[in-house]
Amino acid sequence: MNPLTILSLVSTAVQVLPQIQTLFKGGVANVTPATVSATLPQLEPLLAQLGSLISPNAEAAVHATVGAVAAFASGNTVAGMQGALNAYLANTPGFVALKVDGKYGPKTAAAVVMAQTKAGIKADGWFGQATAAALNFVLK
Repeated sequence: MNPLTILSLVSTAVQVLPQIQTLFKGGVANVTPATVSATLPQLEPLLAQLGSLISPNAEAAVHATVGAVAAFASGNTVAGMQGALNAYLANTPGFVALKVDGKYGPKTAAAVVMAQTKAGIKADGWFGQATAAALNFVLK
C-alpha cells in the first residue's frame, strides 16, 4: 500500500471516527462484511485494499472486514484471538506460534485460515463467529 493510500485512509478515518466507534461498539463479533459496508462505505475500498494485503488468500468479500479489524480493532481483542489460535494450532504441523502483539497482520490472517481448515469450516480468513466457536473463544 503506497503512502498516499495510507494517508487517504487515515484522513478519511478521522472524518468518520463516530462511525468507526459505532462499528466496534458491540465488539469485533459485530464487524462483518455487511456492517463494514453499511457503516463505512467511504472507507470500504481502502479497507478492502488493506485487507487484501494482510490476507491475500481470503475471499474478496472479507477483505474490507479484515482491513477494518487490522486498522481499528482493540489490541486486546486481537491479542486474545492470537492466544486462542496459538492454543488451537499448537500441535499442527507447519504452524509457527504467533507473537501475541495485538496486531492483525498477515501471520495472524494465515493462522486463521489454518485454524479454519483444521476445524473443517469455511477458510475465508475472517475470524468471525464460526471460527471463534471452533476455537472456544468468545468474541467481544
